[in-house]
Amino acid sequence: MGLDCWPEILSMTRITSILNKVVKAVSTHFPHIIPIAGIFIAVFLVTAATNHYQLREHVIADGKKSIAKLEQYIDNVADGLQLLHDSVGKSCTFEDRLKLKEHVFNSHMIKEIGLYKNGTVYCTNEGPANIHLFNSTLQRIAASPKHITVSLSRSQSRLSTFFIYASDGKESGINALLHPNQFLELISPAFDRRNYGYQIQVLHKVIQSHQEQQLRNNHLFEFSSDLYPFSLTIFLTPATYKTHYLSHLGETILLALVLSLIYFIVRYQALAKLSVEYSLLHAIKQEQLELYLQPIVDIHSRTLVGSEALIRWNHPAQGQISPEQFIP
Repeated sequence: MGLDCWPEILSMTRITSILNKVVKAVSTHFPHIIPIAGIFIAVFLVTAATNHYQLREHVIADGKKSIAKLEQYIDNVADGLQLLHDSVGKSCTFEDRLKLKEHVFNSHMIKEIGLYKNGTVYCTNEGPANIHLFNSTLQRIAASPKHITVSLSRSQSRLSTFFIYASDGKESGINALLHPNQFLELISPAFDRRNYGYQIQVLHKVIQSHQEQQLRNNHLFEFSSDLYPFSLTIFLTPATYKTHYLSHLGETILLALVLSLIYFIVRYQALAKLSVEYSLLHAIKQEQLELYLQPIVDIHSRTLVGSEALIRWNHPAQGQISPEQFIP
């Protein structure tokens, strides 16, 4: 064997020695590791079941909040539109169109505004128009307590458009055009953070979401607006569960560590009760210690001159315990 092989042999010897020490340490402490591992496994199983229930509760709460947020947005836009409608004339003059353009310019989401009368949009911020509204839309406007409704259809440019209609309760009113995805984005950032799958339906027409293809294969939670004809569907995916569980992982580990600490404290107290000191105090209270006097005799006069006091521990389970074990 060449000298070049010795470093490798020494390295392998060190590794083997380290492994032997690790195995010995693990085997020595293995009885103590098992309960801790059991605590962690139990905590993770319990929190997994709890988190599953909590996730469903969060979805329900998020769905209701989202419906309320979308309704509030529609109400706010409609209020602004009604004020605008009251401020413009009925002839689509340059000044009227300028006010419409100004409202669009100051809006973050509205792309176009139209004035309608007798079921026909006669003026937009781009100029005069002649666009007939669907009778179903007019009926919903009339049936609405606030004379407000929404729809999802194609605009004159043949693009899918989200419409908000507001009427004065008579034959005239105003509408606003939004990109459907912008309406969806009012709630989508929060849903994306939780990895929800979701979609919004307006009169059974779907505003697409990026996870719509998984809709049929997951648990569905459906929410509907009581004010406007739209609904929200949330569905859970494996990524949803993963995100929810990981967000609570720190709490789970902290709980497992606290329970492990409690276990160590209880175990220490149990071991302390089994110690010689504790057992000896218990033996004194239970009068298990017995005194024996061993005579001391003068060997010259052969008379009793005293005695040596000896103590014995008469344990009810272990029998006579030698003083060598408890006197030190």
